[in-house]
Amino acid sequence: MESNSIFYTSRYGRSFAVPMLAYEYMGVEFSKEGVAEDEEKIGEVYRTALEEICKVKFNKDTLQELVSRAQGTMSEASGGEGKSNKPPKKGFTSTFYKYFLDLPADKLLLQVCGNDYKVAEHLYCVLDRDDTMEVIAGYTARLQQDHGVMLEACAFGFGGEASGGGGGVVELDPADEEAVKQTFKGLF
Repeated sequence: MESNSIFYTSRYGRSFAVPMLAYEYMGVEFSKEGVAEDEEKIGEVYRTALEEICKVKFNKDTLQELVSRAQGTMSEASGGEGKSNKPPKKGFTSTFYKYFLDLPADKLLLQVCGNDYKVAEHLYCVLDRDDTMEVIAGYTARLQQDHGVMLEACAFGFGGEASGGGGGVVELDPADEEAVKQTFKGLF
């Protein structure tokens, strides 16, 4: 198996989940005046994040893991890991994707979940941030695929193709089952 599923990783791959809410909470609290310089206040922020949001006991090990994962997330967000600095390709739907991917995390999750508040809340407040990001990535990949198919269908309807298509028209008689099977044998 190439990699484990997000469900397996969520259940067995981490000692505890660090939801997006924990990162937001820490960011808001650490940006308050005087908090970042006061070790007692810093400890309280971490304690609250771990106990109230992550639902784990505050101790040296959980604190160390939280800090390590937060640093990794900050490095990823600043472009250190896996993030492309290339501008999106100009195309038929580039404006939509720019709008969609520039949404704040909570609004983006609501879009991903079809405005189902409870599901978006679970992804944001309970599920680990990395798992939530996988859900978002899967959704946006599927959305891009769907839009590509719709564009291809429109272009084909006018006798063209978007890119990489066969360019030919095949007339099928639905009554000829063998011809239909031969045409679509690579798909199923």
